[in-house]
Amino acid sequence: MLKYTTIKPRVYIESTVVSYLVARPSSNPVLAARQKASQQLGEDYADKFEFVISPIVRDEIR
Repeated sequence: MLKYTTIKPRVYIESTVVSYLVARPSSNPVLAARQKASQQLGEDYADKFEFVISPIVRDEIR
């Protein structure tokens, strides 16, 4: 019998998303909203998508 696996679509994350995730919470309302949106992305969609960071973005973050 064949087994079929579901492949999650890949979503490439850019450096700004990563920076919002690792930054200290901001008191600036705009930045705080972006930080929250970045957190929600992972919380709401981690089971639906495979989040990927390209080698170029990894180098940029370093």
